Amino acid sequence: MGVWDYKRETTMFFQKKKDASGFTKNEKKTLLDTINVMITYANIARVEGLLTLNEFLDDVPDENFAKKYLKVVIEDCIFETQVLREMMETEVKGIDGLTPFDVLEFQLIIEAILLIMEGENPKVVQDTLNEMVNVSNGYA
Repeated sequence: MGVWDYKRETTMFFQKKKDASGFTKNEKKTLLDTINVMITYANIARVEGLLTLNEFLDDVPDENFAKKYLKVVIEDCIFETQVLREMMETEVKGIDGLTPFDVLEFQLIIEAILLIMEGENPKVVQDTLNEMVNVSNGYA
């Protein structure tokens, strides 16, 4: 199975959205909300430990993609990031009707979960996600 080329898909998405006005207010808010939630999870995992995330995920609906795979990281002890990446990307590829924006949001979540799994500093998570959506360039 090949690696999902999110950079290519994201680049194609941004080529269609050449400036900040290319995003609707709701899209900007959704991207920033997604980034903020994932940074919150990274902070909890870093400060209080990965297992503590379970308590915070109890209030999140079970069908939530981030919750599902954070639980996999916490409970199933997958040690290979590539294995987890392939699991998540396979699920996303199987979802019908995704827009390029939906794909971008899933990409943010996937990258954040992998960084959390690796124990990265929340600032690294934030910088990586911001770079993915070019927040510093006014895209979100």
